[in-house]
Amino acid sequence: MDVANAITPPPIECPHCGRPLKRTSVIVDGVEYHPTCWASCGCAESRRVWEKPPTRADKALDRARVPSLFRGMAHPDAPRLADAMEGGEWVYVQGSYGTRKTELACCIVEELVSNRHAHAMFSTAAELVKARIDAPELWNRARCIDFLAIDDLGKEGTSEYSVAAMWELVDARYSASKATAFTANYSRGDLLGLYARHGEAKTAEAIASRLQLCRCITTTGEDVRQRGGAR
Repeated sequence: MDVANAITPPPIECPHCGRPLKRTSVIVDGVEYHPTCWASCGCAESRRVWEKPPTRADKALDRARVPSLFRGMAHPDAPRLADAMEGGEWVYVQGSYGTRKTELACCIVEELVSNRHAHAMFSTAAELVKARIDAPELWNRARCIDFLAIDDLGKEGTSEYSVAAMWELVDARYSASKATAFTANYSRGDLLGLYARHGEAKTAEAIASRLQLCRCITTTGEDVRQRGGAR
């Protein structure tokens, strides 16, 4: 069974017209994966919002790759975790679907960029592994930027290549003392097992050893997507 696609989150609706949104997909090593994000439905109001002239703040968040769906939200944990990252800490946010992990990661990046004028970026693990070959500029930026939030760790594919690519990124950032935040549906122990089954065991253990240094946050509660949310 494909672990990355084993659990399918419920669909969400356009906040403007109510139509269901189509879930996006990425292809890694010839395998299609479905990260937890959705494309616009293309209704008139969505187009109006999308096409309005960007502000300076919008441009900063564009550079930070914060999805528009998660901009302007106020997660109560974001400021203190931004403080922790500015102090050099790494952060690992684990929890089941719909418990606001992606929202929290985006809010941390937005806090760092908009309120502290820091160089920060958000990306999914799948995007970054794909970028190692297909988008070297993004890959190198992820290696070097001061603050990075990696969403959906463990869903970047479970090939030996994917595990090795993630280790390269994690180790580069650790060696350069660049604070990093992760979100995952897996505990760190479960993630080690996932990587070890599909990659090289020592590489999996090396990733796990870095993740053990993180401040761990566990998100709980009802799946907000089932209540009509988008997290």
